[in-house]
Amino acid sequence: MRRHAALGVLAAVAVLVAGLIAPSGARPSQKSQQSRALISGIFDESQTLGNADWAFPQYKTLGVEALRVNLYWGGPSGVARKKRPTNARNPADPAYDWTVYDAFVKRAA
Repeated sequence: MRRHAALGVLAAVAVLVAGLIAPSGARPSQKSQQSRALISGIFDESQTLGNADWAFPQYKTLGVEALRVNLYWGGPSGVARKKRPTNARNPADPAYDWTVYDAFVKRAA
């Protein structure tokens, strides 16, 4: 299973490198002009949430325009890890701790 994952990562890196070294002197077609509206994004929550001081400067250098992160309700990374909320539909319930995600949103802005 690890070998398949490593091959997938290697293929993704190869595609990225090929895109970076493609000749840029050619006249852009209408399709490539439309693709300029695409934004670059990344999903790496272990670094985004766990090592933000390193990750966010890297994202800025890379020109990342969108970040994705999962929101966990329980468990070690969850917003309600100490006790069950009295009113689970109320984001202001005292059982919730939004500190990690609030910091993420502020840094991403």
